[in-house]
Amino acid sequence: MNLLQLPDELIVNFLRGLDVCSLLRCQAVCCSLKAMITNSVELQYIIVLAATGVRESPSAHLRWSLRERLAMAKEYDAAWRAGTWTALDIPLASLSFVPPMIQYTRQSCGVLAVVGLHDRTIYVTRIPSVLRGVRHASWELALDDPIIDMQIDASQDLLVYACNSVGHGVNMTLRLASLTTGGQHPLAHDTSLELELDPGLRHLPISIEIHNHVILLCGKHATESGLKGGWVAFWDWKAGECRLVSPSFEPSAPRGLSYVSGHIAKIPSNSPYPRSQRLHRGIAPTHSKL
Repeated sequence: MNLLQLPDELIVNFLRGLDVCSLLRCQAVCCSLKAMITNSVELQYIIVLAATGVRESPSAHLRWSLRERLAMAKEYDAAWRAGTWTALDIPLASLSFVPPMIQYTRQSCGVLAVVGLHDRTIYVTRIPSVLRGVRHASWELALDDPIIDMQIDASQDLLVYACNSVGHGVNMTLRLASLTTGGQHPLAHDTSLELELDPGLRHLPISIEIHNHVILLCGKHATESGLKGGWVAFWDWKAGECRLVSPSFEPSAPRGLSYVSGHIAKIPSNSPYPRSQRLHRGIAPTHSKL
């Protein structure tokens, strides 16, 4: 018996169990299979999702029909290919107040965090996505200390910010919290890290970067005569391990800090040679815990 002699519904049911590569191969076998796959909304939806890399929201089938979801996925793909965009009027906070002077903006996984100049409040907004079923949400996080730098990782619900601290020999504190609630992160070994820096110098943070379980903080020494030298702190926030190093070069501002691997960071330096960069090693298993 020929495969094509079976009812179309039964053949489509067989094809639905194939992976995308096999489905595309079947589409090239003959005109009948090609027409069957092309006319099937369900099979086309599987192919479009794989081609665009879009993951469907678990509740999408409750809000839209399969044909509507296919149309939205094709519209999304066409917008990316053509470089078109849609303007959305999204409030930056749950209240109507917006900082008159924005000092920092950070974005991660569709979440935007804004801090005003000399402000102790972070205004967080989740950008909506119809295709992924993400609803708009805004909230505010009130902090105890003025923020001098911050970074977020929405995929880990993580907020990291640096602030000046008071104490003998301690002039910078790195704190972490839940990005959603502002409270203690359930996976954090410690909620703060106090950096023992030279009390005779004023220290300026350059950049905070998050790479999975490692937080990288890079800064400069500031004196009355100008900037000299710098420092780098590697903090494993889940294990509570930290290493503070002083590179033999002056890191450059403002950003450009990045990871080569989980234990090695690339740090731009102020050098007479353009785009000079150095590598520094981070946390090793032998380091003691805080």
